[in-house]
This record gives sequence, C-alpha cells and structure tokens, in this order.
Amino acid sequence: MCAWVAEQAAGLLPILTVSSDSRRAALAAWEASLDGLRYPHSLRFVVHLGESNPPPGYCTASWALAHERKLQEVIGYLTAHRGRRVILADLGIKFFPAFIQAQPRWLRMMDSGNLDMLFMRERGHELAELREGEVSTRLVVIHSTEPALRFWNQVLQNQLAEPRMASYLPYSVQHHVNNLLTYFAGGGPQDGAHGASWDYLPDEDVLTFEPSEGQDLSRVAVCAPLGAKVPAQQLVETGGTSAPTFAALEEAEARAKADAEVGRIASEIRRLRQELASNPQGQLERYRAALALAAAQLLVEVEALAGRGTAEPTALSIGAEKKAVAAPIQVDDFETVD
Repeated sequence: MCAWVAEQAAGLLPILTVSSDSRRAALAAWEASLDGLRYPHSLRFVVHLGESNPPPGYCTASWALAHERKLQEVIGYLTAHRGRRVILADLGIKFFPAFIQAQPRWLRMMDSGNLDMLFMRERGHELAELREGEVSTRLVVIHSTEPALRFWNQVLQNQLAEPRMASYLPYSVQHHVNNLLTYFAGGGPQDGAHGASWDYLPDEDVLTFEPSEGQDLSRVAVCAPLGAKVPAQQLVETGGTSAPTFAALEEAEARAKADAEVGRIASEIRRLRQELASNPQGQLERYRAALALAAAQLLVEVEALAGRGTAEPTALSIGAEKKAVAAPIQVDDFETVD
C-alpha cells in the first residue's frame, strides 16, 4: 500500500491491458517500452485470456468472446478500484519518456473539467469526413466514478446484444463506445450516456503514424500507429534519452521470434508423433530413414536456438542422427516432447 501511495503521489497511473496467447509478441513489446521507462511493475495490470478457441480471426466466435471478456475485465477493475483512475492501453501502444510527464497534465485536465474519461482521438483515414468527433478505445484514461461504471456496463450490454450467427458482421467495442458519446464541435468537455463526461487526450501527446527517421519525439507520450508496425530503430528521440526503451524493444522482438521458432519446432515434433502413432509398426521401416533425418534436423535447430552457435550439425546432433538411423524407431521416442 505504501508503494502504491508513493507512486500515485508521483502522478503515475496504473495501466490495464488485456492479452491472449496469440498476442505474446505484442505483449512483450508493450512491456519492453514500459521497461525502458522503468515504469513500476506494481502499476501494470495484464489480464491474460489464454488461448482462443478455434477458429481464430476477425469476426469469429472467439473474436467476439475476447471483446466481451475485455469489457468484463475493465468493469471488474473499475468496480474494485472505485474513485481511482486507470489507463486502459491496447497492446499496440508504445510508451515514450514524455508519457511520465504527460500524466499529471491529464489528471489536471480531468480535475478541472470534472471528467470521467479521456479518449485518444480516432484518426482513421477511411471516411474521415463522416467520423468527426470519433474516439478510439486503444488508449483511455478512466476515473472509476458511478457514471463511468454505468457507461462501461452499458457498452458491455450492447456488445452482448450483438447477434452471433454466420455471415453477420458484429460491431466492435469502439463502435458501441462512440454510440454512447455526444460530440459537439468547438472543443471542451463533452457528454456521454449515464451522465459521464469526457474529452480528448491532447493531440500533441499521441503519435498515430510512423515517425520519420530523426524526427523529434521528445514531446510525444505514446505512439499508436494505425495498423502498422513501427520499427524500433525508427523511434529515435532527440537527445537519446529513449535509447533504453528501443534497446528493450529490439530485445523483446528477438525473444518473440525465438518463441515463434520454438513453437514451430514443437508443432513439427507433434506432427511426427502423429505420423508414428498412425502407422502400423510393420510399415515404420519404410519411413524410418526420413523420420530419423527429420528428427536430427530438428535437434540441430533446437541447439541453434539454445545459443550453441550456427545451425550447423554438432557432434550431439550427428550422433543422434546416426543412432536414429541405426535403430528402429519406436513410437515412445517422441512421447516426452509436447
């Protein structure tokens, strides 16, 4: 509790995000950008939804369930932390050093305007003339007040009311949020459903496009590119104070690639196991050499990932290949690998 009080006194807000097994690489990059700022781990709240049921992809049942679960987690957090503020940040958000300095300004905005929410402005390029005033749900600062709780509960109810049927294109959370907000041109605090009040995060704090090389990002708090991956080496802040952030991002990307390669190898091993299990023992002799070679090649790749150097065959892998060719393959040989 003492640590939380100290962090709040310093103007730092807790950050809430929702992840799944399929977004491990995005989560690693998200965490890395906060690591570069030395953002306290005690203020990071990551909800893991686990692996989605197949089939994955846009507008599938698992996609709809993930949206519903995300809203439920947001409401659960707000209910458990009444009277406090939290930043809801999508995994695509990258944080810059100015993020630390921006938070006290955001809090002053909310206090002076008696605001329940601050939204990032939607800057999508499609039909922009028809989307004036639209907000994005990728980055939201929420004050857990009664109006805010009723607002997000209404968003959840509207999301749950969406039909689930083949060929039906469901609306997203962002659509339901915007439907519950009233926008008046001219700026200043805006109104929302259930008495909630809101406004935009300052435009100068949010970068929504890929920065050019050498661009001064010293005043940018967060980067939220529109559906594009921002290479870490492009995000160079003047003065070099963000170097730890981008070094951590590059390290996270390398770890994510290694994780993906490990997953591919594990999948190949499972396939080999299935082939072995589905073939009668008498027919295995026909495929013994090919399967043994495949197993040896996988071992070479595992050794390379483990840091043994290049993917050239080592004494261990060559020995394994000779042993596999010399001895009949048993179905149990792969049972210890999942």
